[in-house]
Amino acid sequence: MNPIWAGLFAAALGVAGLGLAYGLVHLRESRAPARLWALGALFAVTAGVWETWLIVGGAYRNAPHLLGLFNGALLALGPCLYLQARAVAGLQMDRWMQAAQFLPLLVHAGLLAVFLWPLEASQKRELAELSLSASGQSDWIGTAKLLHLTVYSGLIIATARQGLLRMNAQLSRFDAAELHWIAGFSAALGATALAALAVGFVAPQVAANDLNNGGSLILAGLAVTIAVRSLRDARQPPLKPAPRYARSGLDDDRLAAFARRIEAAMRQQELHSDPELTLDRLADAVGLTPQQVSQALNQQLGLTFYRYVNQQRVAAAKRLLAETDLNVLDAAMQAGFATKATFNKTFKAETGQTPTQFRASRAG
Repeated sequence: MNPIWAGLFAAALGVAGLGLAYGLVHLRESRAPARLWALGALFAVTAGVWETWLIVGGAYRNAPHLLGLFNGALLALGPCLYLQARAVAGLQMDRWMQAAQFLPLLVHAGLLAVFLWPLEASQKRELAELSLSASGQSDWIGTAKLLHLTVYSGLIIATARQGLLRMNAQLSRFDAAELHWIAGFSAALGATALAALAVGFVAPQVAANDLNNGGSLILAGLAVTIAVRSLRDARQPPLKPAPRYARSGLDDDRLAAFARRIEAAMRQQELHSDPELTLDRLADAVGLTPQQVSQALNQQLGLTFYRYVNQQRVAAAKRLLAETDLNVLDAAMQAGFATKATFNKTFKAETGQTPTQFRASRAG
C-alpha cells in the first residue's frame, strides 16, 4: 500500500477509536439511546475501514483468518443512523422492530459462518486475490450492501423530516441541529452509494481494486466525520430551554398563569384521553399559541409537551388500574395511549413498575 494511504488509514482508525472510546465513557449522559446508536454507526464504519485495509493493504496475506471478521459491519451503518434519527426525534419503536433492522446483518453473518470462515488460510488468500482482480459488476454482495445503504439513507432523511415537522415546537436547537446533520450526512452517504453502483454498472471494466481504493478513502473520511461529531456531542452541556424563548416577552407570572390554565384544561376536559392530541390541539383548547404552551411547559414545569402529556396519561392509567376492574389494555386506551406497547414502556419509565406490578402492589 502507498505510504500516504497507509498513513491516512492509520489516522482514520486512530480518530475513530478515540471517538468511540470517548463516546462510551459519556454514554450515561443525557440522550443515551441516540448516543448508543451513534456509537454503533461509528463502530460499523471503523470495522469497514479495518476490513478494507486487510484486503487493499495486503494484510490478509499474513492474517487470512481475519478476512470476513467485519465483512458485514457496514450493514449495521444504515440501521444505526436510522435508529439514532428516531431517538433524537422522539419517535418510538419497540425492541423487536429495532432488532429486525439488523436482520440483513445476521443473515450475512450466517452466510460467512457457513461458506467463508471454515475455509483454509490458502483458500481465503485466493478469494481475496480474486476480489481484487474481479470487475466491480461481479460483486453482487457489494451491490446488495450499497442498495441496502441507499434505502436506509432515504429512510433516515424521511425520519429526520418527520421529526422536524411533528416536533418543531418542542425540539431543542441542539436536537434540531442533530436531525439536520443526520439527514445531511445520510444524503451524502446515499449519493456516494448510488455513485458506486453507477460505476459498477456503467463501467464494469473498472477493477474492484480501484473501487476498493476509492471506497477505502471514503470509509476513512466517514469514520473521521462520525468520530469528530461524537467527540463534540460527548462534551455537549446539559440542554437548557431554547434561546428563542428569550424573545417571547413572557415573564414568570404570565407563564405560571398559562401553566395553571393548561393543567386546568387537561384535568377538566381530560384532553390526555385523546390519543391524537398534539401541541396545536392543546393550544387551541386553552386559547394560547403553540409557542406559549411549549414555553410554559418547559419553563414552569420543566417538561416537553410529549413528556407532560405522557405523565398525565400515566396518572390517569394509575387511577383506572387502582380504582376499576378494567384490564390493562382498556385502561391504556382510556388513558389516551394508542398502543399497549407504548403504554407499557411509558408506564415503566414513569413509575418503575409494569402496569401489572402496579395493580398487584395496590391490591396487596
